[in-house]
Amino acid sequence: MVTAGAGAALLVAPRPVAAAMRLGDRPALARTIGIMDLALVPGLLRGRPRWPWMLARAAFNLPVAAAYRTQARRPGGQPVAIAGMAAMLGLTAMDTATAIALRNADRIAEAT
Repeated sequence: MVTAGAGAALLVAPRPVAAAMRLGDRPALARTIGIMDLALVPGLLRGRPRWPWMLARAAFNLPVAAAYRTQARRPGGQPVAIAGMAAMLGLTAMDTATAIALRNADRIAEAT
C-alpha cells in the first residue's frame, strides 16, 4: 500500500513530492518513479508467485538510488541526497532478501 500511495503522489503532484523526497526540481523523474511504483502494485498485492514482483521492486529501487546520487553531486544537495541513496540501497537489499525468502517458501510449498 505504501508503494501505491507513493506512486500516486508522485504521479499527481510530481514537483512537491519530488521536493519533499529531496530529488530536486525534476517532475519528469518523479512521474517516472510514480509510474514504476504503480505498475508494481497489482503484482505486489495479488501476484502469484509474489517473489518476481518483489525482485522487480528491488530492481526499480536502483534508478531511484542513482537519482539521489545525481542530486548529491549538485551544490547543496549532498547530505540529504546521500541519505536518500543509502535508504534506497537498503530497501533494495531488503526487497531482494524478501524475494528470495518468498521464492524459497514457494519451493518448499511445491515440494510438500
